[in-house]
Amino acid sequence: MYLIYFFLFLRIIINSINYIVVTYLSPELSSVSITITRVFITSILIFIFFNKHIIWKKKHIIQSMILAFLGVILNQTLFISGGSITIPAHTSVIYSTMPLLIYIISLFLKDEEFSLKRIFGILIAFTGIFLILYEKGFDIKGKYLIGDITIFLGAISFSLYTVFGKRQKIFKSPTVMTLNALFFGGILYTIIGFPLFYKDFSIKLFEIKNISIILYFAIFTSIISHILWNKVVKDFNASLASLIQNLQIIVTTLLTMYLLDFKPGILFLIGSILTFLGIFIASKIKKTSL
Repeated sequence: MYLIYFFLFLRIIINSINYIVVTYLSPELSSVSITITRVFITSILIFIFFNKHIIWKKKHIIQSMILAFLGVILNQTLFISGGSITIPAHTSVIYSTMPLLIYIISLFLKDEEFSLKRIFGILIAFTGIFLILYEKGFDIKGKYLIGDITIFLGAISFSLYTVFGKRQKIFKSPTVMTLNALFFGGILYTIIGFPLFYKDFSIKLFEIKNISIILYFAIFTSIISHILWNKVVKDFNASLASLIQNLQIIVTTLLTMYLLDFKPGILFLIGSILTFLGIFIASKIKKTSL
């Protein structure tokens, strides 16, 4: 059991650092070129180290492509686009709402039963998000607001990926499904996005700082973080794991304060507390299986 807690804590650290390092990418680089490089490297690494888990059957490839569009192409482009122009602490709080987004999507698809208590938790959490966004004002041209909205769209896309991933029946385990989605998603994105990659290419992409960050994304955030999470969910209570995972808000905020001299205002603190409280209330309801 202690090993599972260690895996969960390690994933929190990996993802918190992820939200920090994205802000250090050179602003001249396009999100498409960064994401293509990242997913291409991820695909190569999966092919080298996890080749036996790649399934080349037509129905598995099609399912992987659909999941990859939501979880890789859309999510990663939005994450890098938004994460590079907002505050890491904002990114962490917004992504922490994914259990609630997953529940809302599942309600529409009739995979979950309606719960007034869970809806109450969702309203509290999104009130917290509103306060965090309002802290910097609602200047539609302000980079923080644009970045936060972009990050929120990324959270929605990954929530869709999670819901449809749970619905699939053809992969023998979540780890195999994830590896196939990352592998085929990388191939799909590289093919589709190569013209844009070529158009927006900058030699700065291969500067030590930028390529190091992209390698971190490819190795730690994409592969190791997913494997750790699948291991935790398999051997641990998923609701409790999701709740503990939201300690990432605190870790990311502390790292942002230390590394980026971020000074959270009163609205950010209140908003974070409300978001965490809303997630806690929603997570206390027994989940139905998708």
